Amino acid sequence: MSPLEWIRCRIKRTVSKGCYERYSQSCDALRQRTVHSICAKGLWRVSESAFAASCVKKKRYAPGKRGGGASKVTAAVLQENAILRHTDGSQAALIIEHGELVDMPTRYRIYGADETIYDAFFPTDCVLSVVSEMADGEAIEVGTVGREGTSAIPLLMGGTTTANDCYCQVPGRAIRLPIAHFHHLRTTDTAFRVLLDHFLQAYVSFLGQLTACNRLHNTEERCARWLLLTQDRVGTNRIPLTHEYLAMMIGSRRSGVSLALGALRQAGYIDYMQGAITITDRAGLLRTSCQCYVVARKLFSKLGSHREADGEL
Repeated sequence: MSPLEWIRCRIKRTVSKGCYERYSQSCDALRQRTVHSICAKGLWRVSESAFAASCVKKKRYAPGKRGGGASKVTAAVLQENAILRHTDGSQAALIIEHGELVDMPTRYRIYGADETIYDAFFPTDCVLSVVSEMADGEAIEVGTVGREGTSAIPLLMGGTTTANDCYCQVPGRAIRLPIAHFHHLRTTDTAFRVLLDHFLQAYVSFLGQLTACNRLHNTEERCARWLLLTQDRVGTNRIPLTHEYLAMMIGSRRSGVSLALGALRQAGYIDYMQGAITITDRAGLLRTSCQCYVVARKLFSKLGSHREADGEL
């Protein structure tokens, strides 16, 4: 058997055993990275997309989860999203009738690049990530959405597609509303449209702040900022997250993120194990974080979306 045939055999055997699904949990939406296999004649590079295609064909793994249990939306659930909490009467009734409360696992697919968007998602305690992927397969987070807003940013700007991917970053729940009902609310309810405009303005303004943050602030400061914002959005101290995933979120190398988290852990501000980070000293993280956390809170304060341990802002 030639080395190439031996490698192909090993790949087939690995996929058939479902090992790739375990490996894929440490990847981010099947980015075009490479898996390295060693054989007697040297290093052979296998595109991760080839693994993905094989797994999809065998129905073992789909790029971007698209499922999750759904339940009925209630008036109480509407209060958990900063935009929907201000709806009432016929608007609230429309969302309750046509919306769904969806369980959102990590990597739950909201939409893909250049794909038609069919639904608007309003997070209640999950966090969505908007990711830009380069031609070489490297990816970086360019925006996040929590309970302060909605995934429908491209729709608010008149589009039906976008150049970025969007998927669930931190698991939780979100209200899913079909695009037709979303547009009906946006065009018939002035107050609802104003709230959407406020969110869009804050979101775009914070994108500019993040650009400066990624250029000027160190990894430890950015990690602290990201953890604080995420804690505000999910309402819990424990955040399911790997070091590699956080590295993509803040635009840094995994090794740098591991060092930064190690320093925060040694200071007693956080703890981490088994793919989750737990905030143990919020005040310490506040002292470590860059100014961008405070900027984010001010930008979204009109929506009343951020909460601290001692109450809502």
